[in-house]
Amino acid sequence: MYMTSIADSLDGFLFRLASAESASQAWQEALGHFLPLGVTGLVNLRCAPRAGGCEGTPALLAEADPAVVEACAHPSPVPRDAVLAHLATALGPRVIAPLGPSRARSNHATGVLDAAAAAGYDGLMAVPVRYCSGTCVSGMVLLVKGDSVRLDALLEEGQVPLAFAAIQTHIRVAQLSGALPGNAPRLTRREREVLTLSAKGLTTRQVGEALGISISGVNFHLANAGKKLDANNRTHATSLAISAGLIAV
Repeated sequence: MYMTSIADSLDGFLFRLASAESASQAWQEALGHFLPLGVTGLVNLRCAPRAGGCEGTPALLAEADPAVVEACAHPSPVPRDAVLAHLATALGPRVIAPLGPSRARSNHATGVLDAAAAAGYDGLMAVPVRYCSGTCVSGMVLLVKGDSVRLDALLEEGQVPLAFAAIQTHIRVAQLSGALPGNAPRLTRREREVLTLSAKGLTTRQVGEALGISISGVNFHLANAGKKLDANNRTHATSLAISAGLIAV
């Protein structure tokens, strides 16, 4: 019955996820999907694909205990941590449950597992997402609190729909962040024109005069472009558009 409720909620979530116009909106949709199901912690780690491999520290989004987030935040190039190593090398999800003091004290405990057990989580699922040739930490960690019955229902019986939702969340956030090759946000012609002129230093009034539209029209297109790029302001939007190759100055 519980597995059915997880599966039933998936279609609506995927529709909302596909409709999200920014990475932050997609993440909020993910929280709205997972938390009511009993997933009490989420960590999303996204690598930075480049030609020939991946570079830098993975981008991180999280709704979890700070100690768990810190344990995930700075993986080594070849992670020794069992959870992070799974995200870096595996193709399928891995369930680790139950967690607890005995596991945290064992010789096989790792940073993420120790932190999760100490924070009161009782189980977790590591869901890798592979979209580049490099060995990098990429995917999601779902953390759960509850007794053995709830753990079995959520992490074992509900593993497939949960893992699928996690993978789609990860990919959608990456798409909307402009992180995947060929998946930069789609800007309309007018949005590109407004951003290009803004990047050249024109004021809102000057942009409007150059394009023959009102100031409110300029602001409308800037706001839409900002949402698609997940930008904080006008300057941030132009910078993101340039770095993503969406406009040239």
